[in-house]
Amino acid sequence: MANVQIWYADGNDMVIEVADLINSLTSAFINDATVQATLQDDQGVDVVGQVWPVTVPYSGTDGLYQVTVDKAVQVLDDAGYLLIVTASAPGGLDAEWRIKVGGETRNE
Repeated sequence: MANVQIWYADGNDMVIEVADLINSLTSAFINDATVQATLQDDQGVDVVGQVWPVTVPYSGTDGLYQVTVDKAVQVLDDAGYLLIVTASAPGGLDAEWRIKVGGETRNE
C-alpha cells in the first residue's frame, strides 16, 4: 500500500489520502475496507480540533480513500506528528500503519 499525506498548517483544510490499498496476496484493489486515521503529536496525544479517529471513505477510484480534515485541527508548521491509519476489509484483512508526518504552510 502506498500512503500519501498532505498536511497544511496555519488555517488551511488538510487531506488524508490512502492510495493503492491492495490485497498483498492477490494484488487486487480493496475498495470495501473501513479505513480510519488518527493524528497525534510527538507526545502521543490526539491533535486538538478533530474527533479522532476520522473515517477515510473510499473515493470511487480503485484502492483510493480520501478525507478532508477541517482547518480547525491545530497542526503547526515544522512540527512532527504521527499519523496512525488502520484498514479492515472483509475476510479478516486488517492492517495498521504508523507514519511520521509534518506540518507545512501552503504557499499557493
